[in-house]
Amino acid sequence: MTELDLDNAQFEATARDLEAWLGAQAEQGVPELVLVGLLRGYADEIQDQGYVPRSWRNLNRASIDEPQSIKSTHR
Repeated sequence: MTELDLDNAQFEATARDLEAWLGAQAEQGVPELVLVGLLRGYADEIQDQGYVPRSWRNLNRASIDEPQSIKSTHR
């Protein structure tokens, strides 16, 4: 197995885990727009930082929790 194979396998496994978690949240009644908003907020934060923080405690939570990000993109 090459490093690329490991990266692809890890990507696929992580994608499956995320899909399962998102599906479980939706089944528990979390609205899809809330889940999409959270994903967008975290993606924005990761893009701003340039990496995935190992701790989210010290980051600007407003950019993650801000409900306007959903409204502004779905007009």
